[in-house]
Amino acid sequence: MAVYGTGEGENKGSISATSDGSIGLMTSDTGKITNTGSVTVSGGNTATSGTYGIVTGQGSTVDSTGGTLTVNVNGDKSLEYIQMEL
Repeated sequence: MAVYGTGEGENKGSISATSDGSIGLMTSDTGKITNTGSVTVSGGNTATSGTYGIVTGQGSTVDSTGGTLTVNVNGDKSLEYIQMEL
């Protein structure tokens, strides 16, 4: 799930990203994601990149208070969480 700019999005269902090179949740700028459902992210490296659980831009928020977030990544290119200026 991705939210760009100043947008907002809510996951009320189920998101599953379970392959190498996946990204579970991604925001940029001051975007906001509210997760009241479930998000599962798992995977490892591809030839050029890894798997990312959550990628957020500076000023973005991901609120999973009312939901579940399960991240299981492996490999030297994979990260559970990264905040970057996008």
